[in-house]
Amino acid sequence: MKKVTTVIVGYGDRGSIYADYAKKYPEELEIKAVVDPDEYRMGLAREKFNLKDEQCIYSFDELVKLGKIADCAIVATMDLLHYSQAKTLLRLGYNVLVEKPVVNNAKQLEELRDVAKNNNRIMMVCHVLRYTPFYSSIKKDILDGKIGEIVHMETSELVGVCHASTSFIRGKWNNEKRCGSSYLLAKCCHDIDLICWLNNATTP
Repeated sequence: MKKVTTVIVGYGDRGSIYADYAKKYPEELEIKAVVDPDEYRMGLAREKFNLKDEQCIYSFDELVKLGKIADCAIVATMDLLHYSQAKTLLRLGYNVLVEKPVVNNAKQLEELRDVAKNNNRIMMVCHVLRYTPFYSSIKKDILDGKIGEIVHMETSELVGVCHASTSFIRGKWNNEKRCGSSYLLAKCCHDIDLICWLNNATTP
């Protein structure tokens, strides 16, 4: 398998977790650059991945000026930035993985789909719950016929007090206009994805 190179756009909690794949499996993934305006976060990335100065990029515009420098880009910035950044990167020739939710409306989502198609690029969103042992086991049991025919699904999005208070009350997602998505979209897109995925008998 050819090693994949990537640019990490946004080295926050989720971006750093995705980037760690390159640390665990360096033969499969190589980080060409990290983009983040925060000096502290950039320092963490620089130390962990032994980045050179030219690989530490402090603005998205600076990245764009460089053109295409990797196979793909992982967009893990705030929700409000996903649409413009993903569209730009697709047009530059990157395959793009976007943190959920991709956008907060169907029009922009369909436009990103079309931009990816017109540029012969891959556009993906990572719903991480699919890859947890708990949900993976349920999916396997469904595909193996152990559960039987599914006639009803119910999901309950239970957000812990700590997560809710630090992210959605006092944190960066406490204002829909500023962050780009509502509390309902940010959390329950997981549930919608799981319902669709678990109810699709052809997708492992």
